[in-house]
Amino acid sequence: MSNLKNQSGFTLAFVCVYTVLNLLSADVVASQELRQISAPKILHASNSRKPVVIAIVDDGVNSSHQDIKDFIWNNPLETGINNIDDDGNGHVDDLHGWDVSDDNNNTEPPANRLADYYHGTRLAGIITRVARLAYAENAPDFIRIMPVKAISDTADKVVVMEGFIGIQYAIDMGADIILCSWTISQMTPSQERILNSATEKGILVVASAGNFPQEMDQFPAAYKPVLAVAAIDASGYKAAEATYGQYVDIGAPGIDIYSADLASDTAYTVSTGSSYSAALTAAAAGIIKSVHHDYSATEISACLVNAATDAPNTESELIGKVGGGNLNIASALKCDLLTGKGQPHSNLFKSKDFLNLSNPKRKRSSWLIKPKGEFKGFRFTAHQLNKTKGKGVLKFYAGDSEQAKLLAEYALGHLPEKFYLPHTEVFIVLESKRKNLDFGSLLEYEIETIDFRTLYCKGQKNIDQPGILIDGSGDQDYSAASNCKWLITAPEGKLVHFEFTEFDTEPGTDFIYFFNGAGTHEDAMAGFSGPDIPPLFTSWHNQVLVWFVTNRQLQGKGWKANISFVDPE
Repeated sequence: MSNLKNQSGFTLAFVCVYTVLNLLSADVVASQELRQISAPKILHASNSRKPVVIAIVDDGVNSSHQDIKDFIWNNPLETGINNIDDDGNGHVDDLHGWDVSDDNNNTEPPANRLADYYHGTRLAGIITRVARLAYAENAPDFIRIMPVKAISDTADKVVVMEGFIGIQYAIDMGADIILCSWTISQMTPSQERILNSATEKGILVVASAGNFPQEMDQFPAAYKPVLAVAAIDASGYKAAEATYGQYVDIGAPGIDIYSADLASDTAYTVSTGSSYSAALTAAAAGIIKSVHHDYSATEISACLVNAATDAPNTESELIGKVGGGNLNIASALKCDLLTGKGQPHSNLFKSKDFLNLSNPKRKRSSWLIKPKGEFKGFRFTAHQLNKTKGKGVLKFYAGDSEQAKLLAEYALGHLPEKFYLPHTEVFIVLESKRKNLDFGSLLEYEIETIDFRTLYCKGQKNIDQPGILIDGSGDQDYSAASNCKWLITAPEGKLVHFEFTEFDTEPGTDFIYFFNGAGTHEDAMAGFSGPDIPPLFTSWHNQVLVWFVTNRQLQGKGWKANISFVDPE
């Protein structure tokens, strides 16, 4: 039962949902997914501060569901439902959130459209399940849900049209974390300013990467410093329908996620998609914030990414595009990056991670960053969390030690906010003049990925001379997900003749096609795949479109053909 919504504007990021008929088996699924993310058991902690508020900007939340009702946020500046704007924010009686689309305080899904407006309730149920696992019956003292409805009750299509208005409301009302389980293809400058405002106020925005099974930017997830979450399967691999790209920060389970449903206040279901991966991650962020009250949004993200479990080995074109690992709540809560003593030297193999530049009890620290797979280099982002104290210098070497070439050297007080090093192995040394200096900085790195779809060939080339036609990979295997075209045009009255001299493609999946004319809408004349040299082939007319298309699995050495222009027989 797949229902992938791919519409213009905002889209609810989900793939498929279905009602659980056997609640016993659903409970088994639930426990499996929570074990997969190492969700903590009951935390023995006292919370003298206000609960962490997680805003869900979506299609509404059923606040009467037994899993959710105790967690609904209360606006402390509203005295009750009295038809008065007590807090002067322009929203009358927004005691438990706001419907920014219909401009009222009813954040419930419309009763006559429960089959369509279920998404936010399921997100809320996921968050409260994780919270209850951590804090048992005391969970509402630690985590609260702020419902922000961003789809009108009368909308023709159930798409989040006012998502950024909803984000702004959550910012204004003091949410600690904002969950956006929806995607759009691009943003406006005003929408970017809203996300920047959240960052400036220390609010962490968690967003789903989407459910389009290809490499593509989806927003708000792809906007830094939003924490972008991709869906993974039960084995830790990228889910089949999950969107991927360099912007993804972390993976989290997104297949058959157990949660509250709208059928009744005691109903449950399982759902699939990156929406639910993002909800699990937002819950993790909320628990970290509830224990470490003073952690900034950047520090929470750093804990999650640094503590993420290494993902399984994956296809080459996914290197650096599915995040720095998979969600591990227990390790993120411990957050050795910020709370541990650290080691004088660390080897880092993730495609994305953080370095803590504090310097406890020593004058020198070093890191060797050596991720696996092919990539171009490293992007670095410096996060200045406190005013730099003392004097320190950070050195970058193009190798595995200080014997390698020195690439860059920065005083800590003058570390650029962003910089790039075009090397695939970097040794970093932090030196200071005395011990116990707290530089108060985190250095984030991520690899600069390769777009394998265009590594050896891309787009369409026009050819009007005889010669040699090749896939472009040379001695290397051709790329996964290739999609390349050559339009060959012979003089009028001539035909195009092909004689292959090399041919090695994955049989039955990676093909070179020949179309009778200038586009793939024309009649297909031939298609070749496999390890054998194709037979001699001559076009029907003077123009041929050659199309080489491959999947994401096995790749071969490629192909080479001599092309000549011949007279018709």
